[in-house]
Amino acid sequence: MAFYAVDGIDGSGKSTVARIIRDALEAEGRDAVIAEHPNPDGRIGRICAWLLRSENGLARPIIPFLFVSDLLTSLIRMRCASSHDDYIFVRYTMSVCYLPDIVSRPLRYLLRTFLPRPDMAVFVDVPVDVALERIESRDAPRETFENAGDLTSARERMLRMAEEEGWIVLDNDTEQSASAALSSILG
Repeated sequence: MAFYAVDGIDGSGKSTVARIIRDALEAEGRDAVIAEHPNPDGRIGRICAWLLRSENGLARPIIPFLFVSDLLTSLIRMRCASSHDDYIFVRYTMSVCYLPDIVSRPLRYLLRTFLPRPDMAVFVDVPVDVALERIESRDAPRETFENAGDLTSARERMLRMAEEEGWIVLDNDTEQSASAALSSILG
């Protein structure tokens, strides 16, 4: 089984990139599944998603821990109960980058130490103004971290993390640029 991680700030196009990867794998005859996080199929994921849409400021420090719990549930499901050839996680460890450095750095270290490394890790990068345009065009309420300040600081941390951990950085200003770049990456 191959394991892929697709991460980036909100509005970067993570789900689109994950679908492109899945379609390329399925074209090769592989059975690929996408696991979105927070996972809408699990109780923890649904609670996390609800808190992300709430306007309760107290939810901000709780969300990352619920997110990690949701992620662990998906990893267990992937390792123990999967008959798929490939797993593609939309959001993996980079979500801790929405937290201040004093919290995100130790959490990143713990996650890097204890969680499995993906066979391919893709950081989907877009400028914050592009991400905000995409977020505004959705027919959904904004989430807690979907504002210029949080997106800017998270993007800076994610870019650092991508460089430190050897993630593929994919410029996704347009869907065509992502498709072309992924085609060359996936061969």
